[in-house]
Amino acid sequence: QIPVGTEIEGMNILGLVLFALVLGVALKKLGQEGEDLIRFFNSFNEATMVLVSWIMWYVPIGIMFLVGSKIVEMEDIVLLVTSLGKYMFASILGHFIHGGIILPLIYFASTRQNPYRFL
Repeated sequence: QIPVGTEIEGMNILGLVLFALVLGVALKKLGQEGEDLIRFFNSFNEATMVLVSWIMWYVPIGIMFLVGSKIVEMEDIVLLVTSLGKYMFASILGHFIHGGIILPLIYFASTRQNPYRFL
């Protein structure tokens, strides 16, 4: 059964976007009187961007400590390293196959030109 209408839970993103659009048009229509509120929202946006920048700089350190704590809890570190090595090998091999074989085949099939001349 596919949920429809009011059965779907979550935020009303479309309503939020529509409200923001209408508010922006109304503030622009006010002219000079709406400039104070526009400047407030611009300042709020800049402050939010500063917070996001801080988060982007410091979250990797937190993730490093979370992963480090899990590594310290592990009993068989050799199994961890071998599993990680196998994963890295499979991932890199998959990227080489995708970039060196699959994508050039798609390019050749669609353009009938040599894709390896760009390498």
